Amino acid sequence: MIIATSALPGASPETSDFTPNVYRQAGVLLRRFHKAEPPAALPWYLDWLRERAAHWASRAEPLLTPDDRAIIRDHLAAVGQPDIPSGGPCHLDFQPRNWLTGSPGGVSVIDFEHARIDLPARDLVRLRFRTWPGRPDLRDAFLGGYGRPPSPAEDRLTWHLGALDALTALARGHENADPELVAVGRDTLRQLWKEA
Repeated sequence: MIIATSALPGASPETSDFTPNVYRQAGVLLRRFHKAEPPAALPWYLDWLRERAAHWASRAEPLLTPDDRAIIRDHLAAVGQPDIPSGGPCHLDFQPRNWLTGSPGGVSVIDFEHARIDLPARDLVRLRFRTWPGRPDLRDAFLGGYGRPPSPAEDRLTWHLGALDALTALARGHENADPELVAVGRDTLRQLWKEA
């Protein structure tokens, strides 16, 4: 996968600027990115997921209770049941802080540092846990732009992958003395517990 980028005018919007129209445009852009290459098999994915989960769990260790470890383990074990779906181009940090408004066309996406072939459902995880709770209007606008809602299998996959996102938020928040990011990780865990 090759990504060509260029400088864009625009600004990172304030939270109050994230209107349904911005979310709709972001959905259009993500769908276009996900469709940039044909679907690809990911036979390596479960091994990669186990390694990444162990890596982030060791870094988040001071913040995890035995119950936290159990819920994370259960959700990540469910990712491979029954099969890993095909992958495609993914941004992997797709959230409002990486959108610019005021550029030609309205919304642009930045920060492709982590982009690679992965499960497209991962690009919905941060939106699902961090933005959409309590804002069904933004979810509906985004999915309207994306062109379709997640299938039931994709929805379950996004839910289970929240465990990996919780681990990374806790670990990075702890290491960088960022209480807001730690709180994001804890809130994701709370949501996972609630639906366990």
